[in-house]
Amino acid sequence: MDATVLATAIGFLVLLIAVVFAIGHYRRERVRKRVIGEMQRRRLYEFSRPRH
Repeated sequence: MDATVLATAIGFLVLLIAVVFAIGHYRRERVRKRVIGEMQRRRLYEFSRPRH
């Protein structure tokens, strides 16, 4: 196998792994922000609701 082909394959593989990690991290952050937003909204609703 040629060295340039090997280097290209390794570089492409590293790039692919980096992209997958970035997408996974981005989606996890979005889910976490949404969960935190829901919790804050629920807390605000609990505070704003008149207590009987």
